[in-house]
Amino acid sequence: ADLTWMAGGYLGVDLFFVISGFLITGLLVAEVERTGRLSLGDFYIRRARRLLPASYLMTVLVVLVAWRIAPDALPRLRDEGFASIAYLTNWELIESGKSYFADIARQPLLLHLWSLAIEEQYYLLWAPVVFFLLPRVGRKRLGIGAAVLAVASVGLMAFKARQIGYPESGADPTRLYFGTDTHGFALIIGSVLGMFWRPNQQQRMTNPAVGEGVFLAGLAALAGTVAMFVWLNEAVSWLYPWGFLLSAMTSAVLIAAATYRSSGFGAFLDQQPLRWLGERSYGIYLWHWPIFMLTRPDLDLRWDAQWIFLLRVGLTLGISAVSYTYVEQPIRHGLVDRLIRDLRSGDLFQRNRQTARTIAVTATVFIAIGAVVAILITAPNVSAPAKDVIAAMGGKVGEATAGIIVPKAIPTPAKPDTRTALDAFYGPDVTAIGDSVLLGASATFTKKLVGSHIYAKVGWQAASVLNQIQALVDAKALTPVVLVHLGTNGYVTEEQLRKMLSLLADRKRVLLVNSHVPRRWMDENNNLMEQLAREYPNVVLIDWRDTSEGQPDFFVSDGVHLTVSGMRAFVGEIMREGHLAATPDPKARAATSDDTDDLSVPFAYPPGDLSKTLVRLPQKTAPDTFWQRMAACETSGNWTNKGQYSGGLAIYVPSWTSWGGAQFAATPAQATPAQQIAVANRIATQGWAKPDGSV
Repeated sequence: ADLTWMAGGYLGVDLFFVISGFLITGLLVAEVERTGRLSLGDFYIRRARRLLPASYLMTVLVVLVAWRIAPDALPRLRDEGFASIAYLTNWELIESGKSYFADIARQPLLLHLWSLAIEEQYYLLWAPVVFFLLPRVGRKRLGIGAAVLAVASVGLMAFKARQIGYPESGADPTRLYFGTDTHGFALIIGSVLGMFWRPNQQQRMTNPAVGEGVFLAGLAALAGTVAMFVWLNEAVSWLYPWGFLLSAMTSAVLIAAATYRSSGFGAFLDQQPLRWLGERSYGIYLWHWPIFMLTRPDLDLRWDAQWIFLLRVGLTLGISAVSYTYVEQPIRHGLVDRLIRDLRSGDLFQRNRQTARTIAVTATVFIAIGAVVAILITAPNVSAPAKDVIAAMGGKVGEATAGIIVPKAIPTPAKPDTRTALDAFYGPDVTAIGDSVLLGASATFTKKLVGSHIYAKVGWQAASVLNQIQALVDAKALTPVVLVHLGTNGYVTEEQLRKMLSLLADRKRVLLVNSHVPRRWMDENNNLMEQLAREYPNVVLIDWRDTSEGQPDFFVSDGVHLTVSGMRAFVGEIMREGHLAATPDPKARAATSDDTDDLSVPFAYPPGDLSKTLVRLPQKTAPDTFWQRMAACETSGNWTNKGQYSGGLAIYVPSWTSWGGAQFAATPAQATPAQQIAVANRIATQGWAKPDGSV
């Protein structure tokens, strides 16, 4: 649920899978051994009493709440709601192509029911297997067979991961995560444990030292589980399947230690408030997800993060406690059976107060169900991002716009780049690579940097960006300046980022733009970029996160993609910090008053009001290399003038004109070194300050 301090929180599902497989198998085996038979009907009724009431109540209330405060969630709820009733949520999500990890919009409010769907599908298959095979083959052989099945599931996850080229290809692994066939091994491992682990019998045959060893093993497993919850994010390359397998095996050790009574580890865990949380864990799981998805920081609520977190926790614990006390426990202990029995016998109608209460509750339930069905039936058939999000991404979702170039179609330059390093770079010198945020701002970017090359696509993650950079390197199609914007759609690993920057180490300048995305990976990605940017001398970090902080007018409804003012600020920050010069197009216009929107000089945007003209701010200091370049050109014998945008000092064309350069030549590149230095001195003494603070 996007907790930045718990990057591996999703592994909690695997812990519950192992617990569930262990408990259910233990109950099934105990019933067969105690009675010599197994009533499948009674088993499924007990599971229905335990799971269905709270789940259906949550679904009904979530739909009603979303109808009032989050209508954008209704299209997805239409399909998810009906799938959740049949416990097919995981397959519905796979069929719809919904990404669990990379979705930056509001995620489906019932998405978390995928795990309950896998559990119920497993119970539906596993209980008959135990019923038919346990009396015939025995506990040991059935346990070995289950272990083989777990190995097969692990192998299938590994095979499918390799099949899609994950993680190198950047393909979405959601199918591996949601599949009952690929992710069911955690449940099976729990079942294997339930077959072989009989602590009440085994502990009578051991000495006290064994109990101490089991306690230490449990403590180590607990520490390992917590460590994985905190640090094992979904970008780890070995997660599929080895990370999930490690989590499941660690959970099995944890369960074994907790159920070995003489070790004392179970008593160690069975303390308040852990006991209270454990009793209500099902309700907590049911309610935490929709509550978190309806209270997104900076999108649904503009409170301080700590207050939002407290609200989320309070609502989750409070609602789950009410559900446990007034729904789960009464129904689990026969409330429905008693009502049906009293109704049949006529006793119910002899108690007027209870009759009124029952009729009121029943009527409320049916009215709520009817309202939910009506809402879902009338909801739109197609789930799509909001119109402002589609516009901000530069086109239709999933389509490559004109700003995207397929690597194999990239022409190889006729001549290698031999230009000297400049302080300012112009449009034709810039290659920009990124995701939908860059794609959405591409029109603004190319307007300022005419001739720049943009390679961007909706949904690109770090692996996709890395593959695009590699393709451009192989095609020798990179310009002197390369802009890389990534981190919007998921975690960026250190290995991926280092490889990108190493591939670009021969470029004159690399502009690394961090991300503003209200998801758990933002801070980790941005910290990594800041760290590695210091290690590569040609890398300049563009801190878009800091620039956009506290600027809600920069973003559309998803809090990630950009409004018109956001696009201007985004491009302006890149040009300002990257020292890029706006490119006048000589065929289209001259450098006249139209250049007043030039982004080469810092400016401030009037938030939310696009009708106002931009307000210029004074440039206080020159770029770090400006004076070093000027000193070098006074003594260098290799001064070159090979074109409009190469050779000599990097003076913007509008600045050149404003400070009297036009008396020498139309552009600084066409002027002599002495003329460039003369104009540079005017700028330095009248506009910029020297690096040491003098003028």
